Amino acid sequence: MIVKRLRSTNVEPSIMATVAVFTLMMDASDPQHASTDYTLLASAIVITAALANFVAAAVADAAGYGATFLTGMIVSAIGCVLLVRAVDSGHGPARLQTVWRRAAA
Repeated sequence: MIVKRLRSTNVEPSIMATVAVFTLMMDASDPQHASTDYTLLASAIVITAALANFVAAAVADAAGYGATFLTGMIVSAIGCVLLVRAVDSGHGPARLQTVWRRAAA
């Protein structure tokens, strides 16, 4: 139902997730060399996404689309939970911790 509403407003959930990730990357960048930090983080995202797409295509070819989609959803959910737990427990750049704690309060 939420996805249906989002699609009716022409907002894709993947776009919202991308905005959230890139906002965290901006918050994690050191102000003294923010452009370099942000570029490295964005490059890592693009390279990782390309590799993940390649692997997913190979797995989908072997196991079928449905199984691959379900596996991808599960792995993504686990990754999100691990990321939130890691940042909540203080891992990551100090600058990100400041923003994360302020937003949670």
